[in-house]
Amino acid sequence: MPDISLKRGAPNLYESVLRLPVIRNIRRQEHETLRRTIAENLCSSDDALEVGAGTGFYTFEIASHVRSVVALERARGMTRILKQRIAASSAQNISVVESDFFSYSPDRKFDAVAAIGVLDSIVEWGHFLTVAFCGRLAA
Repeated sequence: MPDISLKRGAPNLYESVLRLPVIRNIRRQEHETLRRTIAENLCSSDDALEVGAGTGFYTFEIASHVRSVVALERARGMTRILKQRIAASSAQNISVVESDFFSYSPDRKFDAVAAIGVLDSIVEWGHFLTVAFCGRLAA
């Protein structure tokens, strides 16, 4: 299945869609649920990895609860937007890595791995889950 987020112009289209009223309402409800989940499961001493960070919708919420977060994203346009958002914010504990998940070789383990909304674009999801949560990334 082709990944449209890698196509030229897709990140800006993605951002436009997120501004639609119906999508904003859905994301607001989703964000409240995730805010509670993140607050209940992450702590200030955690180092977290966010797989498929996109343009950072969840990144800043995760960053507000942990020591550091690595935002992993494979689409150049998405990472460009995320880096702009980080530069415009006061967040100092977010780093962005532009890489495909299966090519990513971190130099450390993570206390928490978040993969929010990425399974629909992963063909080998069983392998993905094993690597992300039981393998080379999790502490």
